[in-house]
Amino acid sequence: MTQLLVFRERMIQFYQRHARLLKLVFRFLISLLLFFAINREVGYDPALRSWYIVVGISIVGLVLPQQVLLFLAALYTTAHIYYVSGMLALTAGLIFALLYFVYIRFVPEHGYVILAVPLLFAIRIPYALPLLLGMVSAPVSLIPMSCGLAVYKLIQAMTVAIGTATDDTVLMYNQVIQQTFSDRELYFMIGIFGIVMVLVYCIRNSSVAYAFHMAVPIGAIANIVLFLITNFISDSRINVWQLLVQTILSAGAAYCIQFFLVVLNYSGTEYLQFEDEEYYYYVKAVPKMSITTPNKHVKRFTTRLTEEEVMEEGLPIEEEDFPQSEEDI
Repeated sequence: MTQLLVFRERMIQFYQRHARLLKLVFRFLISLLLFFAINREVGYDPALRSWYIVVGISIVGLVLPQQVLLFLAALYTTAHIYYVSGMLALTAGLIFALLYFVYIRFVPEHGYVILAVPLLFAIRIPYALPLLLGMVSAPVSLIPMSCGLAVYKLIQAMTVAIGTATDDTVLMYNQVIQQTFSDRELYFMIGIFGIVMVLVYCIRNSSVAYAFHMAVPIGAIANIVLFLITNFISDSRINVWQLLVQTILSAGAAYCIQFFLVVLNYSGTEYLQFEDEEYYYYVKAVPKMSITTPNKHVKRFTTRLTEEEVMEEGLPIEEEDFPQSEEDI
């Protein structure tokens, strides 16, 4: 455990020294993965699928706020859909605009939650979303998480409609809307993700010993059990092995992030009590675990004595004991 804490402190110190550069690198990688994920779902336009377009948009996103990055992702998705169907592109654009002007404009910090949905689905750890939100956010994050899931399912419905397209544009539009709003899997997923997030949040904020350590595993177990129950009730044909593997990977990712955020030393728990004119207080204080990274200083020693030191010791002087030229030195 000590070695892990030393590694954690060194990584934190490294991040603090290079925070400005690392933030740009992380933001570029997130943008790159996001646009590649969009290409994977709705990459219809060959010109927009080009890697230099994706890299260029990701570089532009470095100097822009996250609301603009969300706008670029929506515009990029709409442009891909427009390559196939103008009516579906108009529908997607209106939904994105409604989402922005009604919600994201007033709560801009939740933009990353919506962007995280397609990203996590693309890298096969979608169940990390409720676990992470339960650890670092509040239950109000259920709103952007639900919006992100709805938008993701809408894009999937558009992909299915385009794959089975006919010449009737109105029929394609009706198929997308009907499939999205009648998708039971979407409602089950929103409900399960909400329950898992609130469960992790409640455990993390409880005063139980090792609450931070138990929150993620309990949330992962609840995620598996709830999806298996819905699979039995609705016969949604969930791949059980895929569910188990992705949940374990999601829990591992969430636990690693939680480890770098905070580690508590429950062995040093203290209980305090004090009072004022109106209340009597009982306080439980759990210190954060920190460790000082060892600093290694290397000192070099030489066993050769100078000529003056030899004379002081009264030892015989031999010419080969001392360098005679600069090359010997």
